[in-house]
Amino acid sequence: MTKYNYAFKDMKENMVRACAVDVSISPKQAIEICNHLKGKTVAYAKKALEGVLKETYAMPMRRYNRGGTGHRTGIGPGRYPMKAAGVILKLVKSAESNAQYKGLNTEGLKIVHFCAQRGQQRMHYGRQRGVMKRAHVELVVEEAIVKKPSSKKAAKKAPKKEETVIGQKAAPAKEPVTKNEEAPVKEKAQVAEKPKAKKEDVKEGQE
Repeated sequence: MTKYNYAFKDMKENMVRACAVDVSISPKQAIEICNHLKGKTVAYAKKALEGVLKETYAMPMRRYNRGGTGHRTGIGPGRYPMKAAGVILKLVKSAESNAQYKGLNTEGLKIVHFCAQRGQQRMHYGRQRGVMKRAHVELVVEEAIVKKPSSKKAAKKAPKKEETVIGQKAAPAKEPVTKNEEAPVKEKAQVAEKPKAKKEDVKEGQE
């Protein structure tokens, strides 16, 4: 078997990829699923594909919607491609496990590249000859980079003012005491103490 050549070339350190080669699903359904989930998070993709398997989430058909495709509420033409959704769900989980093995944060993974291509055309055996449905599916996910707030913005924030309750009087502000006002009080205390000491000396002399 020849080596599979990915269509996505701009790989980075915070990216991982996974692929499914020659899987037995409809290429048209795979293309519709990839177009809908491209740019979404891995958590959203898993939830949507699981909903398709339970028939609670209809996959919108934007391109291949001929042949009496039923309309669903809120999305227009849509279907429940269970076989394709099951295969692609395994692929999404495989990419998530690759990111975990690489040491990336699996909570914020985002789908960067998601595409499907027509696979090899093989013929059925027997009298009823027909072309088998095969597809290649590629998936590339990226770890979301969380931006930390800069220290300059945090320093510029002013402290919050104290909130006053309506109807409540504010406490009167205390006047600051300066050094000039404290100095005369100390001088008076010193002056009052000196005469007492003189009277005691006089009594000792009389005795």
